[in-house]
Amino acid sequence: MSGPSLSNMLVRSSYDVCVCPRERQKTRAKRGRGRPMECRACDAGLVNGQCLVKNVVYCMSCTVCDEIYVGETERPVRERFKEHYREAKTMAARTPWGGHFREEHRELLSTPDFRPFHQARILGKESSLPSRRLTEAIEIRRLEPKVNNDTGWRLTD
Repeated sequence: MSGPSLSNMLVRSSYDVCVCPRERQKTRAKRGRGRPMECRACDAGLVNGQCLVKNVVYCMSCTVCDEIYVGETERPVRERFKEHYREAKTMAARTPWGGHFREEHRELLSTPDFRPFHQARILGKESSLPSRRLTEAIEIRRLEPKVNNDTGWRLTD
């Protein structure tokens, strides 16, 4: 019997390069099966499957004014970025990106291919919520982002 063993099919090395679902879909689209899906995290600058990473603290910049936002998520980054994109495009009340675009760049959101944020990067990876929140608060203090609505956990000097 030839072909890959059951062990090779079921076990994936943690050193394998992750591939964004958009990239996999592009390959399918080239073969005439569907169209490429959107990935707001990759559009914002994440590379090499970083959009699939979970339990991270991240930052991104406004495409227009380069103001920074720092956040944390336990879900895949691409899911959280999709929400940020929707909040910016709809100027959702009481959300960091919605408020920023409502107050600063309202006229730009009607542009069809407008991307609200860019220069995204992962600042840290923490598996527990307290560690992520603490890292987020430290990064907020260090970077002093203007888009954030709050300062995260209160840190004492």
